[in-house]
Amino acid sequence: MQKADIARQIQQQARISKEDAASVLERILALLKTTLQGGEPIIISGFGKFTVRNKRPRPGRNPRTGETIMISARRAVTFHASLPFKAEIGSPLAQGEEGSTREHTSLKEYVTKITS
Repeated sequence: MQKADIARQIQQQARISKEDAASVLERILALLKTTLQGGEPIIISGFGKFTVRNKRPRPGRNPRTGETIMISARRAVTFHASLPFKAEIGSPLAQGEEGSTREHTSLKEYVTKITS
């Protein structure tokens, strides 16, 4: 799924214009970027947590020449999925198991189904 696909989904579900949907998506992404650039984590309940890690400089190797080089310090964005999100993605229904009658199911419905 690409950015345009997400904007199209917003447009269809919110019943707003294509331009408004694109604007909403751009504003959300700008907010996420600004927050992460400031070093603040983003926690979306039921989805996951985005954080920025500071990586120290480390020795590395040029794969072409084998020369040892120093890889500079950098910041990297990491994402850790929440347990409900992992459970939903890993469920047989989410993977399109044969016999499933629904494309999406809530975690509560899935847990009820497998425990009964």
